[in-house]
Amino acid sequence: FMDSYMLSIEGLDPMQKGNASLAVSLIEEHAPNYAHSMFEGEHRKAGFSLEDVVATVILLEQLVAENVHDSLSTVMHHFRLQSQLGLDRAVVLHLLEESLLAMLLHDAPAVYDILRTNRSLISGYIQAWDDIKGLASSHLAAFEHFAHRSPMEVDGSKMCGTKTWHPLASSFAFDDVVIIATSLTKSFGSYMQGECSSAKASLMALDTDGSGRVKLSKFYEAALDGEWRFSESKEYLKEIGALDESSSWRGPRVIIANYLQAANN
Repeated sequence: FMDSYMLSIEGLDPMQKGNASLAVSLIEEHAPNYAHSMFEGEHRKAGFSLEDVVATVILLEQLVAENVHDSLSTVMHHFRLQSQLGLDRAVVLHLLEESLLAMLLHDAPAVYDILRTNRSLISGYIQAWDDIKGLASSHLAAFEHFAHRSPMEVDGSKMCGTKTWHPLASSFAFDDVVIIATSLTKSFGSYMQGECSSAKASLMALDTDGSGRVKLSKFYEAALDGEWRFSESKEYLKEIGALDESSSWRGPRVIIANYLQAANN
């Protein structure tokens, strides 16, 4: 799943602290019986067969789509839009951009709230925002181009779903937007690999003593200077095992390798 979409799943992330029971948190809400049998039942001791792994990946793909649906519904609510009404192209593009912004700032909700209500600040905070908007626009154009095929092939990936839009339609249905946003979400991780390389270079430049660690104060100073990716809270950094607090003299430091391997990066 990680190799295909460059997406990590919270609860199944190898950097996640704790034991295997934490993995249940991902799917217990949507498939509690399956979660119990897979992670708390006999499989916990006996291990997983290939069929088990395939079934879990299929479920994870479905959960990604459901998460996209829920996220879009939240964005629609923010903008007081009704899912049962038709959406014109400009609104669809805005929704896609907004969903990407929410994804990028998932672990910085306070920042997201500020930027959501002051969109003129986004480009100054997220330096690659124009490129990210271009990614959303390209997926919308791909959906339009391949609207006559179902499932649709876009960049080698399946865009599955029941579409209602066609070239003569004046508006998009909510289900159309979900199809586009799901494809966008699955491909976004690959796009962010380049951003990860840039983040690594920025962190290495801050590691002046070659310890593989960056002082937390320097980490946040870089965020204030325009490095938008370094916005995670201290609590989040501790949760993913990326914060070294072993030295009272050096103070808290961000562990570069652990930070870069975390799900949000």
